[in-house]
Amino acid sequence: MKAADFTASVRTDSQENSIPILDFLRALRDNNCRKWFVANRLRYEVARADFLSIVGDLLGRLDSVCDLGGIALKDCVFRINRDLRFSKDKTPYKTAMSTLNSTRSGTPLQRMPGP
Repeated sequence: MKAADFTASVRTDSQENSIPILDFLRALRDNNCRKWFVANRLRYEVARADFLSIVGDLLGRLDSVCDLGGIALKDCVFRINRDLRFSKDKTPYKTAMSTLNSTRSGTPLQRMPGP
């Protein structure tokens, strides 16, 4: 599978799922406080489930072309809570969902064999 085909299939498969994720993250950006987050916890859970589904699909597809070292989904998705200890910005939540970008061996996921 070529990289362009892989990217297109991920976009097509996840297009419907990405809408709740982006809607939640936009709303969180505008209301980044614990009170709002607690009131919208169900929206977060739906967005997180969609995100985990997309990342799980991506890991499965990547594992078929390169060895990911048995990386588990739970080990590569970051929490939405921010570390406020040394930050000047005290908003409690990240306004993006993110994943670890390398295998357990330290090989970056974006490093793919050339043509």
